[in-house]
Amino acid sequence: FDDEKQSELREPSARFLVVKDVQKDEHVVAFLHFRFTLQGELVDCEEGEPAIIVYDIQVAPAYQRKGLGKHLMQLIELIADRYHIGFVMAPLIKGDPRSVAF
Repeated sequence: FDDEKQSELREPSARFLVVKDVQKDEHVVAFLHFRFTLQGELVDCEEGEPAIIVYDIQVAPAYQRKGLGKHLMQLIELIADRYHIGFVMAPLIKGDPRSVAF
């Protein structure tokens, strides 16, 4: 990761879902980085509806196309539902067909 990404991952408000393979020395095979926020914070405005922003989702190549990323996103939806958060946002990189297809 570059310095900006390292800083983003160390933010006090950063939260993670981490998946480990317990059959293979418990190494990390996937993670999802998210934050609880307000919609307006995306445009530097401290007001708006509660939201969850998914900043990053990574799945190791050997574990891709098995539903793990979908399951992580479903967990985020459950968290949002549990805390009565009406918005889940996941910014995508324009022109990345894999992320758009996901």
